[in-house]
Amino acid sequence: MKGDLMRIVKRRSSKLLNFLLLISSVVAPILVIYHLGFPISLSQSELLYKSYRFIMVAQWFLISLMLVLGYENRIYKRGKNISNIVRITTYVFFSIVVLFELALHYGWLVRDELISAFTSEKVVVVIISIISGTELSRWVTSILGRKTSPPMILASSFLFIILIGSLLLKLPNATKEGIDYIDSLFLSTSAVCVTGLSPVDISQTLTVTGEVILLFLIQIGGLGVMTITSFFGLFFASSHRFAGQMVVGDLLSTNKMSGLFKMLANIIIVTLSIEAFGALMIYSSIADYGGYSEVRKWFFSVFHSISAFCNAGFSTLSGNLADPIVVSLNSIRWWVSLLIIFGGIGFPIFSNFLRYLGLKFTNLVRRLNGIRPKVHPRVWKLNTYIVLRMTIILVVGSWLAFLALEWNASLEGMSFVEKLSQSFFMAVTPRTAGFNSVDMSSMLPTSLLLTTILMWIGGAPQSTAGGIKVTTIYIALRNIFSSNRTSGEINVKFRKIPSSSVQRAFGVVALSGCVIMLSVVIISLFDRDLPISKIIFEVVSAVSTVGLSLGVTPELSDASKCILIVLMFVGRVGLVSVLILFFRSSSLRSKPYTFPEEDILIT
Repeated sequence: MKGDLMRIVKRRSSKLLNFLLLISSVVAPILVIYHLGFPISLSQSELLYKSYRFIMVAQWFLISLMLVLGYENRIYKRGKNISNIVRITTYVFFSIVVLFELALHYGWLVRDELISAFTSEKVVVVIISIISGTELSRWVTSILGRKTSPPMILASSFLFIILIGSLLLKLPNATKEGIDYIDSLFLSTSAVCVTGLSPVDISQTLTVTGEVILLFLIQIGGLGVMTITSFFGLFFASSHRFAGQMVVGDLLSTNKMSGLFKMLANIIIVTLSIEAFGALMIYSSIADYGGYSEVRKWFFSVFHSISAFCNAGFSTLSGNLADPIVVSLNSIRWWVSLLIIFGGIGFPIFSNFLRYLGLKFTNLVRRLNGIRPKVHPRVWKLNTYIVLRMTIILVVGSWLAFLALEWNASLEGMSFVEKLSQSFFMAVTPRTAGFNSVDMSSMLPTSLLLTTILMWIGGAPQSTAGGIKVTTIYIALRNIFSSNRTSGEINVKFRKIPSSSVQRAFGVVALSGCVIMLSVVIISLFDRDLPISKIIFEVVSAVSTVGLSLGVTPELSDASKCILIVLMFVGRVGLVSVLILFFRSSSLRSKPYTFPEEDILIT
């Protein structure tokens, strides 16, 4: 009886402490957002600073109390690994800062440079933001354990961040002269869905605070909302929450639960590393420009590196990369193009390619040392082969096509090197990047048609790219060219493509075509003065999350902007995922019987 009572008390007190910690984790970011987003007086700033310190101490007390009472082992888990070291180090640093703060408050220590550095306002804000973020992630991953489909989780997470972003962009400090909500919603959707379409001039509308908000929305959208929350949630969550890990595995298309956290960590590390390298290279390209301060140069470099790798296409310049500031810098276009390509092939392909190169290097070293090389017959995955092959064909083929078509058009008057870089940029950006380095109205109609086709195809699955994906178009084309064969099978690299993948590919192509046609018809009714060719270009750009525009986005009516918002959302979440959300009925379940076959005439 006494044991049962103790268990009840322990369970209820644990829930109470977790609830209080969750409340503080919700209040903390709200205060930070208010501090950054609204004009505040000195007295309000001091009050907010005291609130930050109170929340920090309260969070440390709640976590420490749960640790001492053994309610939840958040700090240390079984096994010696890097995650345990990071958790313990974080808690120790957290404790040092809180103890310094308490010692200063009660007069036990005298403030000096070291203590001031540890207890500065920026450090306190960073700490409560990290703690709040991890606690909210724990809460999200606990919800994942419930019976919720992965497509629903994916769609709702993007929708939630889009709505939050639209409110953040409405903050007074985010814009110079205010912004309509429909435009902030459009801009937030475009950033989270890494599209790049904008109804306003970013440089003339957003302040530095607004540009930072936009940058975070792009990064969250590029990495994936669930990638970030699942990483922190699994990092600090209890290991027995297997149901949540199963859902995260479905979202990442993997069935290896043992390496789930490692995969999430690798995705984040590789992404941030490539973006950091890209920012360094872009900075080296504009280092001699005297119009910007050093801080602004670094922000410009980081912004465009993240925007390029996430295939967003946003720029802080009024003319995008066709702006006079950078239009003559060929190196920026080459580096941005490479970042777009890396982001568009996706982490699984990039990881498999690195593994293949690593195996080749290892075997080379083994041969030099007289050791028999390792044999891995299936290290080169079929997805990697298809994606890389199609990427090379599309990029090189369209590069030569744009170079030939635009030689005496939009590229007229440029040097040969500039024409090479500009045409290469034209070939890469339609694959869901959205940057432009020339005036698109000066391009030939044939080039615009080719750009539209490239936008529709897009990049690789499980990447930041949109479109119907290169694997889809590859399978569809292979099926068309092999349809006259007797077997009807599609074999690639001595492997058979299952019929379910072929059906899915043609389903995506048909569904994409229907969505585009329906959207074009609706927008043409709302904006009758716009040419149909520009509407088609805008619709394909939105549903493929590209961001290229012929300059009609600001001219669209609010109703047409809402259509594009929906298209950007559908394009980022995925046509198939959206279809599953609306057609999860019993009709999709397999039936224990089949109907007799009968041929129909197809000519």
